[in-house]
Amino acid sequence: MISLILEVLFSVLLAPVRMLFHTVFVVSAFLGWEVVWNSPQRDDDSTPWGEAFMRHGSQLLLGLVWAIGMA
Repeated sequence: MISLILEVLFSVLLAPVRMLFHTVFVVSAFLGWEVVWNSPQRDDDSTPWGEAFMRHGSQLLLGLVWAIGMA
């Protein structure tokens, strides 16, 4: 029963994030921006923090604002 509750909780938290990523992807395709769908990296390599923030900083800020607004 506890695993069901955790699954629902994490699904509720991750659904808006996934919707945002999908929306950005679809809108950028409609706007004619180059959309690249590369295969995932197979090596044991990490993403630098600067690159992660550059790619996902807007989602991070939106999530922080949303979390503060919900508090």
